[in-house]
Amino acid sequence: KILYWGTSEWEAAQIAQAYASAREQHLILPTMEQPQYNMFHRRRVEKDLAPICKEFGLGLTTWSPLHFGLLSGKYNDGIPAGSRAALPEMGWVRDEVTSDRVAVVRRLTTLAQEIDLTTAQLAIAWLLRRKEVSSVITGATRLEQLDENLAAAEAVETLTDDLLEEIEQILENIPE
Repeated sequence: KILYWGTSEWEAAQIAQAYASAREQHLILPTMEQPQYNMFHRRRVEKDLAPICKEFGLGLTTWSPLHFGLLSGKYNDGIPAGSRAALPEMGWVRDEVTSDRVAVVRRLTTLAQEIDLTTAQLAIAWLLRRKEVSSVITGATRLEQLDENLAAAEAVETLTDDLLEEIEQILENIPE
């Protein structure tokens, strides 16, 4: 039996239609949506999905919190050997590592260090602070990365309003 189900990369209108159909037919309602969400990819969650999450009590299980590793800070000094962006078949990841984005991540890295966090912890805590985010799928490939990412949950409380404003000034991409 299915007790819980969700959607992945659905538009808000599709989710609303699924709710309406499930209610009409007395079926189990979806409980979550799985969108991409991070500091560089945020409009869809913050503008389109947040209202429907509030309306239906829907939770988000987000993926790509570190934007393919960029928000970990590992590309701050170039593309390291062995990273995904260094692999010939991963040119699409390399395309995400632009000089503008690296400059933003360098500033985020400095800010994170000032509050004793890693860049990855700052990026993940920034996601977890949102009420609609139930969980974050991280792509850790080593145990050390997993430990670092899990510590981000405790870092959420360090994100004061002033700090969040400073992050927004660095990102300069609040969705309109």
